Amino acid sequence: MELNFRTMMLNVIMSVVMILGLLSATVTNDTAQAQTTEMNPTMEAIASAKPYVVSVVNLQQAQQNIFAQNQMEPSDPVPAGTGSGVVYKLENDYAYIVTNHHVIEGAQEVTVTSEAGDTYDAEVLGSDIWTDLAVLRVEAGNFDGYIEFANSDDLVVGETAIAIGSPLGEVFSGSVAKGIVSGLDRTVPVNLSGYGTPDWEANVIQTDAAINPGNSGGALINENGELIGINSMKISIPNVEGMGFAIPSNEVEKIAEQLEEHGEV
Repeated sequence: MELNFRTMMLNVIMSVVMILGLLSATVTNDTAQAQTTEMNPTMEAIASAKPYVVSVVNLQQAQQNIFAQNQMEPSDPVPAGTGSGVVYKLENDYAYIVTNHHVIEGAQEVTVTSEAGDTYDAEVLGSDIWTDLAVLRVEAGNFDGYIEFANSDDLVVGETAIAIGSPLGEVFSGSVAKGIVSGLDRTVPVNLSGYGTPDWEANVIQTDAAINPGNSGGALINENGELIGINSMKISIPNVEGMGFAIPSNEVEKIAEQLEEHGEV
């Protein structure tokens, strides 16, 4: 009986050792695989572009109740909205950033925060309501590069499109969403007045990459890490999903140059 018990215990111990050995081998194998994982084109594109997508904060004076008896002294501007922006040029110790007009509209001050967490005061060089584009300038600081423009005329429906930005504000800065170019030369009516009649029609790229509030002004890139568009709007109505729109890079490059030089289009 004692011999059988000892034999049984030995078998149990051996089984435990074998299980631990298998677990150890699995963990070791998984670790080795993780260490040898190669960067795919999407990962490389994101790594090259993400450091040059920034959060843009629109700062405005807090509005007071004009009927209040005791008016308070004007306070420092506070955040009124947050969007994204793209560093597209470095020149003479300055970084140039393109974003949407509606991101900085009405701002008394604008700040820009990099992926590394550095915050800069931004100068608005120019802004245009009709193209919904604006150009900011900040000290180059720790920016050591920028995102190159792609030729948006060469885009093909179905190719990879990657959105980078700050959906819902700075807390989610550097968020990435992957999709495809869903359509080209889309015409989207834009209404500024609120009366339901379109003020103009925007020519845009359609994508199913997730575009959320705060993504405005952020980058839409291809698998080469090049800028194919500036994320600008989405259709947000019940039962409609995955319909975001970006201003084509060729339009962005042309308008940004005019805003730099003249402050307007």
